[in-house]
This record gives sequence, C-alpha cells and structure tokens, in this order.
Amino acid sequence: MASSTFPDVKINPAPDPYHFPVCEDAKRPRVLPELLNPDRGFLIDKLSKLEVLNELKVNGDTWPDVDSVTWALLWLADVEQLERFVNDPVYYFSRVLVPARKITTILKWASRLEPLEAIAPAVIERLENLDIEDKDMEDVEPKKESVTDLCIKRDPYCAITNAGEPLEVARICPSSLMLWSQSERHLEDNNFWGMLECFWNKKRVESWREAVAGPEGTEVLKNMLCLSCDAERLWRMGRFALQPLDLSQDGKILRMRFFWLPRAQYSISIPMTTLPSVSSTLDHVGNSTFLYNCLTDRAVRSGDEITMSTADPVALPLPSLQLLEMQWMLTRVLGLSGLADAEADEFFGTERVQRLGSNVTILPPINRQW
Repeated sequence: MASSTFPDVKINPAPDPYHFPVCEDAKRPRVLPELLNPDRGFLIDKLSKLEVLNELKVNGDTWPDVDSVTWALLWLADVEQLERFVNDPVYYFSRVLVPARKITTILKWASRLEPLEAIAPAVIERLENLDIEDKDMEDVEPKKESVTDLCIKRDPYCAITNAGEPLEVARICPSSLMLWSQSERHLEDNNFWGMLECFWNKKRVESWREAVAGPEGTEVLKNMLCLSCDAERLWRMGRFALQPLDLSQDGKILRMRFFWLPRAQYSISIPMTTLPSVSSTLDHVGNSTFLYNCLTDRAVRSGDEITMSTADPVALPLPSLQLLEMQWMLTRVLGLSGLADAEADEFFGTERVQRLGSNVTILPPINRQW
C-alpha cells in the first residue's frame, strides 16, 4: 500500500490526446511546474501498462507500484527520458527500477553517505594543513582571502531572510560529492552522475558536473551563498528548494524563487501514476517552522522571489544557474520521496547493506529536534 503521505490520486484513463489535470492558473509560480506538461502524465501512464513488465517484481512489490524515490524521479524527469523508458523497457528495468541505486544517489546528494576510501586522504590532508599552521609563519606566504570569506563579502545578508547574522556559508552542491566522484570513477554509468543521466538528458547533467569539475571542485564561489543558520539547516533537511529564474546579462543580478517542501514519508510501494500534490502557497512547514524576511517583516512564502546581486561578477561571481538547477531537481526529489526524513537503518540493515555496497560510511542524520 502507498503511504498515507502520498494521496492515492490515480490518473484516470483518457482518450488521446491525453488530458492531464492542471491548475487553471498555469502562469502562477508552482513548486511542480513539470505537471503542466500533458505528455508527462501520458508517458507515466503508458509506462505503468507495459505488458513486458507486468510479471516483474521488485522488492516484493508487483508492477506498476514503485518506491517513492522512483516515483518522485519519474514525475520530475525530462520527458525525453520517459519516452526512452517506454520505448526500451529493458533499459528501464536494468538501470532504473532497482530502488537501491536511486536511494544511494539521493542520499549522496543529502550528504548522508561518504565512501570509505575517501576518508583516509581527507584526514591526511587535514593533518598536513595543521602541520603547516604550526611552522614558522615567516616562511609561509601571506594567506589569501578564502572562498568562504569572499562569499560573506559578496553576501553580507542571508539570501532568503535578509538577516545580517549569524550567517552560514552554504554549498549548493555538497563537498562530499567530490569524494564520490573520485571513488566511483571506475563505475562509469552506475556512478552518481550516471544515475542522474537516467532521468535527465546527458547535456543537462554534463552542465551540472562541469560546474564543479575544476581543480577546486565544490570550493568555488559559484557553489556558495550565505544563509541564516536556520535557513541553512532547513535547506540541508530538504524543507525547501530554490528555483533558479535568470541571471542578468552582465552577471550582476540573480533571481530565484523559494518553495517550501512539506514533510513526507518514504514508501516502498506507491502506484507510479499517483499524482504529486504539493501546495505552492505555503508559508511554513511542519510544526510551525517559519522563516521571516527581516526587510518585509513577514513570513517567507512559497513563490517568493529572491534576488541576489554582486558589484563585481568577475571577482565575486553569483551562484551558478547550473548548480542551482541541479539543486532544484534533487532537493525536490529528496523532499517528495520522504527520503529527507528517512533514518539510515531503514536502508542499511544487515540485508540491505549488501545491495547498496560495502564501500560506504553512514553519516548520522541531521538532528531534527527544534
């Protein structure tokens, strides 16, 4: 049975062209604008009826029920990828249908997993840095301004609440993904980026990867923005996502939209044709969890436009549209699927560790006691 968090609103069969239900006001800001495309519902409905997959079972669930991570990914995937699934069901089953691969992909995005082989080099590097600090500073060149210092210089206020302090330098793409890129480079299509290419076209995913492919990896100003401590913590918890809108031609103005993501519960079995339903007008989530805009003295609401600026787009560039787009996609999957609130032992019991692989370290969940 599907979790009660996901209402069992099945798509009713309709003659071609497929009539997918959409909001009458299609121009208003939406947390799930993908639902406006009628081809999406048609293709998912068609995928659910493929006869070649009717006899298959995954984790004991009969097709076309899937786990909630697969469900969320399908509803946010590129339409051209859905077309590929329908036209090549063998590819779909072999690459996409196994839940463990997608669960680990989203957990990596949420910084809940780190590869074991990446820990030792990280520790060694940290010790080397400490050793340098203990040496005679007369023999060390003057320290340059760090990238986090530059981020605070560019963003003296929280991008969402306009609070002046305390601030956290938040990374759009988590630093742990660079460790995975090194650890999984021999896995080709089955690595983090390869799994993303199952749901979004290769060109789009390449633009995401290239944004952090330089020698500094994620430690670049285009991957950072300043948030209040509460906002940064809620972002990591998957409580909201930022939709990138546009970057001015001179690179000095960036516009985004804020959208709350309500808490959900992971489900091992949900009909893939279940229609996602998330309000686009929320002003809080959970048990009275609010963010307040210090300039307007009002609660931050879904659909609110956020503007960031820089006086020097060369020395102090604004966040990358490509990385913000990746965040927009994956953070919504994290929230919609319920994986944001799933505990590690739900997936890493004795039996499931073998499926997910032994080269991972389980990081403790974010403390959710407020």
